[in-house]
Amino acid sequence: MKIEHAIISEQGLRNEMEDFHCFLHPFPEKGDGVFAGVFDGHDGFRAAQYAARELPILFAQTLEKSVPVCTAFKQTYEQISDRLQYQRGGACAATVYVRPPLVFFANAGDCEFLVCRNGCLKTLSVNHRVGNQKEEERIRAKGGEIHDGYVWQGNGEGLQMCRALGDPQFRSVGVIAQPDCGHIKVTTPCTALLGTDGLFDMAPRTAIEHILRSVSEVEAQAACLKGLVESVTPYDNYTFIVLSLQP
Repeated sequence: MKIEHAIISEQGLRNEMEDFHCFLHPFPEKGDGVFAGVFDGHDGFRAAQYAARELPILFAQTLEKSVPVCTAFKQTYEQISDRLQYQRGGACAATVYVRPPLVFFANAGDCEFLVCRNGCLKTLSVNHRVGNQKEEERIRAKGGEIHDGYVWQGNGEGLQMCRALGDPQFRSVGVIAQPDCGHIKVTTPCTALLGTDGLFDMAPRTAIEHILRSVSEVEAQAACLKGLVESVTPYDNYTFIVLSLQP
């Protein structure tokens, strides 16, 4: 499989950059795959920075134990989150592992993974923000309170996410690190897109689909997506990785 990529990461109007990313090829070190991820921190940058650096390493070590890939994703996300238990703040994450011809993906929070195949854009990740009814039901079943778009816990702190890495103060009210996972088989050329909410909150899906469908080169696709976000004056950090997958 021929794999090309382009990465854009911008601070926007925020005072601090809380987005981080990773891209490893080959992956594992002696393999022929690719690992990519985007990480969006909240209440500081340290959780996202740590996850971007350490999650690929831990994921590779977990794969060496011959566990299924989705199981490896789940174990890795939870272990990274456990390591952040003494660190304030947290991070959303979306990651992919390309092991031709398969593409495995996982996410926790509101970072997303989309694929454009045969001219059609499809979201494969799950958005774990408040507003997801299934997630809200799970939070309430754990005794958590949800109102005004946030999960609340005892000391008056609120969190928009129902799943995230870190955020130890919200574990008791049902916020978890376990990702949603899946995989696809790539048999025809397609474009994959990993991104933080700074992209998807600013750029309409129809416009993203048009760019990925009508622009052929991956660097040009990334430039057009950046232009789309910048045209509406981004207030948030935004980071995305475009992957061209050609079997």
